[in-house]
Amino acid sequence: MGDAMIRKAKYSDLDVLDQLSLKTIEAMNALGIKQWNQSYPRKSHFKQDIDNDSLYVFDDHNTLKGVMALMEESEEAYKIIRWQKDNSMVVHRIMVFPMYQKQGIARQLLTFAIDMSHSLNKASLKIDTLPENYKMQRLLKSMAFQPQGYLSNINRDAFEIVLESNEK
Repeated sequence: MGDAMIRKAKYSDLDVLDQLSLKTIEAMNALGIKQWNQSYPRKSHFKQDIDNDSLYVFDDHNTLKGVMALMEESEEAYKIIRWQKDNSMVVHRIMVFPMYQKQGIARQLLTFAIDMSHSLNKASLKIDTLPENYKMQRLLKSMAFQPQGYLSNINRDAFEIVLESNEK
């Protein structure tokens, strides 16, 4: 990998992130995965994530290859199911440019999110995805995320990984 790193996104990244989103939506739609559309997620959503200090990019020698939002849990939509833990972080809008997929970038982003959540003394990391998004479902299961139920209000399957306790 060399100098590949995960760093906080900057406003100067927004144009590339918008292209990343469009390419990802196009590739997902081609597979019949209608998780997102041309209006979401787009530049304005990524800008809001940067404003909230919650957007991270996978930067490989100044080439942005992936992105994810990592934030404190505050999801109204999540309240309809019973989770294992309450004190959690949540991943949203994780995506990798289609041409860089299958290189472990999404896995590295999720590993970063797990490590970051652990360092913030969180009890778990949560994520949701469209039931048809078999690629993300497979990745989450391979990383020991546990299915937590179906979020009928937003048509998403919920997953959670409980973090090792920081308590001695």
